[in-house]
Amino acid sequence: MTTLFDGVAAHYQLIRDARKKKGIAASSSHENTENTGTVSEPNQELHRLSTSAPPIIPHITVGINEVTKALEREIQSRTVISPTTANDETQSLTKVVFICYADLDTPAFVAHLPQLVALCNSARSEHNKIKVVQLPAGAQITLADALGYLKRVTVITLDVCPFRLLS
Repeated sequence: MTTLFDGVAAHYQLIRDARKKKGIAASSSHENTENTGTVSEPNQELHRLSTSAPPIIPHITVGINEVTKALEREIQSRTVISPTTANDETQSLTKVVFICYADLDTPAFVAHLPQLVALCNSARSEHNKIKVVQLPAGAQITLADALGYLKRVTVITLDVCPFRLLS
């Protein structure tokens, strides 16, 4: 599964480095307050990096809070739209939720996610249900390394079928 995230860690490291450069450049140019109206080199670098991101990045959501928000937004959007458009799957919808249950000291932190997934699935067709995948012990560190995160990764979602991306 981590092959899906090839290049993501390196991309995020480049962004962190560019932000550090931008911070250093901003603090050194703070003394010189004259605005020339041109885009600075660190800003150009950040823009270039954001346009050359690995293709998986816009399709992932990482972290308990962010995944919870994404699922809640989907539930809210389903209750607001009309029944005739409820089956319209043109918007980007969560396909799979990966949870690192085996690595959690306190599983209560993610206990709400299956209920949110069930609510999302109640408005979906049978062939378009969200899959919940329990990852084995050690997956938190493996995912964090693959994504270039400095902390553990407990939950991640994809809005594309991971098997299509691998083929």
